[in-house]
Order: sequence, then C-alpha cells, then structure tokens
Amino acid sequence: HIQQKYLSYHATAAEAQKALDEYNRQASAGLNPPPDKLTITLSDVYGLWSARKYAKAGTASIASYKASWARLGVLGSRHMRELTIDELQAVIDRDEKAGLSKSSIQNDKILMRALFRFAMERDIVMKDYSEFVELPSVAAKHEKGAFTDGQLRRLEQLVAEGRPYADTILMLCYTGFRVTEFLTLTPLSYDIKADTLCGGIKTAAGKDRIIPVHPNIKTCQQAYLKSG
Repeated sequence: HIQQKYLSYHATAAEAQKALDEYNRQASAGLNPPPDKLTITLSDVYGLWSARKYAKAGTASIASYKASWARLGVLGSRHMRELTIDELQAVIDRDEKAGLSKSSIQNDKILMRALFRFAMERDIVMKDYSEFVELPSVAAKHEKGAFTDGQLRRLEQLVAEGRPYADTILMLCYTGFRVTEFLTLTPLSYDIKADTLCGGIKTAAGKDRIIPVHPNIKTCQQAYLKSG
C-alpha cells in the first residue's frame, strides 16, 4: 500500500494548489527535502540533536542549552521547514524585553544555529534562517560600582572588630584580585623585599600581576602570611 504524507494545510483549495505547484517547482530543481522529512518539528530536531550533543557536552553546557530550549521551545510544535525568520527573531525580542543578559540571548541564537545546522546536514531544511537573526545591544544587567570612602572606613572598622571575612573583603578591594585569584595566593606570592603580591589567572594579560601591598591592608596581609 502507498501511504501518502501531507505537505501542508491550507484554508482553500486554491491556496493548496498554489502551494503544491510551488513544491513541485522546487522539487524539480532539487530544492525540497524528501516528503518523509517535511513534518519533522523543531522539537523533533532538538530531541535528535540533544541526544548526540549531551552525551559529549559538559554539565555547564548542557544546563545552558536546556535554559535556551526553555525559551526556544515555544516554537517546538512548528514544522522545521516552515519556521520563519520572524518567528525566530520574536524569541530574541522577547528575551530582550524580559531583561535577559547578553550572554543568555546569545546562547539562544547559538542553539538556533546548532539546530538548523543539524537539520540542514540531514536535508530536513534547505536554508538556515537563524543566520539572519539579529541580536540586540544589551547592557550589563547590573553596573558594578566601587565602595565609597565611607564604606571602606566601615569595612576597616569591621576588620578591627574581628568580624569574619571582613579582612578578606578589604584585601579584595585594595588588590583588585578576583575571589578565585585571591584564593590561589600562597606565602610564595608575597615578595618581602618589594612588598608586593603576585597573582592573577583569568587572562594572559592578567596573569602574574604585581600588586603593591597598600598600607591599609598591611595588617591583614601579615595575618594571612602567619596563617600559612
């Protein structure tokens, strides 16, 4: 028995005939996927792609992809070949209106590109509309500000009172080290002759930075040296 598959649904016979004529025209030019791939949805593609990707990806990457799919999944029931640039762009626009960070919005486009590439490699779609999705210019969600002089004085008071971790915060303020960088410091990081600390790990330019020990953290720094 021959089992026929529908290409698409239309409100009128005229619209259906027009769509069929267009399909046949493109098929004759080799521009259409096989009929058995016409009804594959975005969710289907995500399921196939994630089964392969998640077997090799790290925990952080998987969490990022799943977070993006939670937003992109609103289009999950759409046939992959029928997705439009406007539908994809609408996901990004909603991200922007929701106040998502720049990295989260970029991750959503990365997932779009990955799914379309997967689909193109398997002849499910012939064109990657995600390529044309525009990313907004999103500022940082929270501006990072420095402590005021008054806040630093209060912090110094807390250090004098022996409040836990107040000395650590004060040293972070005066050295400019990130928390991870600060935690990697050892007694060997201190140059007693030059009275400097050497540290930094995030970038090539930031590695092994030489930081003078400010007089306001001298007591804290000496206490850390004694503690080993």
